[in-house]
Amino acid sequence: MSAIKKHSFVILPHWRIEGGAGYYIRDLIVSLRTAGTVQVAGPYAGDYDEAPMQSEDLDKLTLQIFPTYEGIRLAAILYHILISALQTIALIATPLDKRFKGRFDALVLTSSVQVMAVPIARRLFPGRPIAIVVQENVCLSRGLGRLTRFFLKRADVVVSITETWAQHARDNGLDPVVLPNNYSPDYAAPKHNRDPAIESDLLYVGGGATIKGFNNLIAALPALLNVPGRRIFCLGHYSEAAIKTLEKVRDDAHPDAQLNIIGLVPDIRPYLRGTELLLLPIDSPHFCRPAIEAGLFGKTFLIPDFPELAEFASNGVNCITYRADDPVDFLSKATYLLDNPLIKKKLSAGNEVVSARYFCSHNSSTMATKILAKMQKNR
Repeated sequence: MSAIKKHSFVILPHWRIEGGAGYYIRDLIVSLRTAGTVQVAGPYAGDYDEAPMQSEDLDKLTLQIFPTYEGIRLAAILYHILISALQTIALIATPLDKRFKGRFDALVLTSSVQVMAVPIARRLFPGRPIAIVVQENVCLSRGLGRLTRFFLKRADVVVSITETWAQHARDNGLDPVVLPNNYSPDYAAPKHNRDPAIESDLLYVGGGATIKGFNNLIAALPALLNVPGRRIFCLGHYSEAAIKTLEKVRDDAHPDAQLNIIGLVPDIRPYLRGTELLLLPIDSPHFCRPAIEAGLFGKTFLIPDFPELAEFASNGVNCITYRADDPVDFLSKATYLLDNPLIKKKLSAGNEVVSARYFCSHNSSTMATKILAKMQKNR
C-alpha cells in the first residue's frame, strides 16, 4: 500500500449525509482515506468533514446538475440544466489568476447527476484523473441518455454500485468498476441495537421524494389507514407541503389508526426491528439500501416489479412485488402480506439470506484500491 499512500483526492458529494446515497459517500471517503489524503468540497462538504475545503470553483462545479434518471419531471431537468449552464459560464469566466489552484491527484464525483461536471473539470484540471460514481439506474440510451453516456466517457473511472447497471453500461460502450454498498456483519448485533424496537405495521422511509415513492404512498394511504389499529410510520425528509399532505390524510383516517410522521432519525434500526413490513413504493428503479438493512433484521419488503431490481428483489423469494404505477395492486399486496404472517415470515427469512451477501467481507481500502487500479489502467 505504500505506493498508494501518496495519492490525494478531492471528493464532491452531491448530497448531504442521509439516506443510502449519503452513507455510500461516507463509506467511500473512509476508504479513500486508507489510500491517501481526502479533501471534501462543495455545499455538502461540512456533513462529511469538520474542515472542508473552501473553493468557489469547486462549489460551482458541484452545482452542475444533470438529473436524467427515470421518473424525474421534464421541468426539473430543464431547471437544473439552466442553473448548470449559468454556473458553467461563471466558472469559465473566472480569471485564471483566481481559479482554484489546490493540489490533488484525482477528483471524485458521487452521482450521475454530476455528469455535466466531468468535461468542465477536465478543462479546469487538465491531466488529473476524474472518477464518477453512478448511484442511480440512469438510462444510457434514448435522447438524454446518450448525452449522459457522452459525458461519462470523459471520465477516467465510472463506478457502478450494482452489477445490473454495470452491465447496462457495458452494453453502451462503458467499462465501469463495480463497488457495491457495504454492510458491516455486526449491523444487527445486540451491542448496536440497545434501543427498544419501535413497533409498526408498515414502515415508509423515503421522505417526500417522488423517486422514493411519496406520491405512490399518498395514493394508497387512505385505504391503508381505514383499518382499526393500523400503525404506519413515515421516516425521511419532508417539506412543509409534504407534511401538510400527510396530515390531511391522517385527519381523514380511521380514528383508531395511526399515521406517525417521524421525519429524519439518527438510527433507522429500531424502526426496522419493530416493523411488520417495509414499504418501498419507488417511482424509478434504483438500489434501495433499506431493503438490505431490513433483511439483516429478518424483515421483508414490498416494491414495484421493475426488472432492474432483480439483483436484490426477487418476488416470492425475499419480497413481494406489485405492478409499477398500479396503486390498487400496491394496496392489495400490502394487505395480503399483513394478513398472511406465514408468507411474510418465509419472505423475511429469504431476505436474510439475500442481505447476507452484502456483508462487507473485505477491508475498507478495497473501494479505493479498485478506483486507483482503474485510473492507472486508463491513463
